[in-house]
Amino acid sequence: MSDAPIRTKHDLDMVEIEQLCKTFHAKFRDRRRNCNDGGMALRVLEDLHAQGSLNAKTAKRLFHWCHTDLSYKAGVDLAQKICSQIYGRIPTRKELEAADLF
Repeated sequence: MSDAPIRTKHDLDMVEIEQLCKTFHAKFRDRRRNCNDGGMALRVLEDLHAQGSLNAKTAKRLFHWCHTDLSYKAGVDLAQKICSQIYGRIPTRKELEAADLF
């Protein structure tokens, strides 16, 4: 487990984050019938623009995507890139569970 807290970076590259989130949304909004899996990425952008960080619910959704099984490999890769841009790393499941974020 990392000793570093799960905190938003101070130097967010919003251009990169917006590009990654828009790509994620475009790829996953219609993946499953009646479910917008890509909506998580839109919430990420909304939270970052409104408050400069993710609320707990949005963070949980992002972290779940980072640790999803391989049937969503492209989504996992994109979610991990988004997470790395926001937090500077991908927290482990153990860290997330300890912080009640998984």
